[in-house]
Amino acid sequence: MSAALDNDVTNFTAAGVPDPQARAIATALDDVREKSTVPALKRAVYGVGVAVTSIIIVTAGFVVTSLRSEIAATRNGLKTEVASARSELKADVLGLRNEIKTEVTGLRGEMVGRFEATNARVDATRTEVKADVAVLRSEINAKLDALLRQQTPPPLRP
Repeated sequence: MSAALDNDVTNFTAAGVPDPQARAIATALDDVREKSTVPALKRAVYGVGVAVTSIIIVTAGFVVTSLRSEIAATRNGLKTEVASARSELKADVLGLRNEIKTEVTGLRGEMVGRFEATNARVDATRTEVKADVAVLRSEINAKLDALLRQQTPPPLRP
């Protein structure tokens, strides 16, 4: 027996109710108390569960909203950084392109200068070779003439 049931039986017998009837009334009262308390407890537990669930959902909603705003801010920051990096790269590529054009123009001018210098040297060498060949021809012709003069013609047969 529970303490509440014993207490009820004691109270009823003190009020003048005979013991068997006091026990029956106390048992019935305990049943009513138990039956009315369990649903109330269930309702209270359900109410607490709903309240806790609501708090969790609201907190999760705030967290999700906060995360969404952080993600959006991060995305916007990344977009800005990417746009900045793209602009820097475009400027770097344009600068490199201009440097390459300048370098190519300089190299082209240098090559033209070398080509012209080489052509001038070839022309000078050609002129020198022609002069040397002319000198050698004249020397060869002079030697041949001298040799031909030194030779006596074979006797003619009559």
